[in-house]
Parts: sequence; C-alpha cells; structure tokens
Amino acid sequence: MTSKYVSRIIATSLNFATTENLEIAVSVVDKGGHLMGFMRTENSSFAAIAVSKRKALSACAFGLPTDVIGALVQKNLLWNGHLQALMIFFTSVAAFQ
Repeated sequence: MTSKYVSRIIATSLNFATTENLEIAVSVVDKGGHLMGFMRTENSSFAAIAVSKRKALSACAFGLPTDVIGALVQKNLLWNGHLQALMIFFTSVAAFQ
C-alpha cells in the first residue's frame, strides 16, 4: 500500500465526516496489521485513537468490516478461538460510546 493511497483513504474519510458533521478517527493498516496512517478530526475524543486502531486491526485480522464481525459475533457464527480478541475490541468500542 502506497503512502499516496493511505493519504487518499484518510482524506476521503475526513471529507465524509465533515460533510456529515461527524467527529471521527481514521486508522489505516496494511495486510499485516501495521499502522500505515492515522488522523482524527479536531474535536474527536482521545479514546477514538485506540478504538480506531483496534477496529482497523480487527478488520484486517478477520478480513471483514467490523460491522460484519459484530453481526457474526451476535449470531455466534465465529468460533471460540476468535472471541477473546473480539471481546477486547468490543469492550473498547462500548467504552468509547
């Protein structure tokens, strides 16, 4: 993944947030889960930093968007070996909201 592509992902996300009047944090990771880029809107919570990184890592680890991961967990469709990692992620999200 090139730095130009990472910058484009972040810029697109921040433009969307501005249009929708949202405060967000954006983390971009490569296929190995290494952080390639991060940015947050000016008034987003400091907790958004950790949540954003964990969401990006979860999506990378499972190869799925985090909303799909959440739906699978709710339906008990992920095997137990994955649940411990997901519990860490969802605990962070719940604390953030």
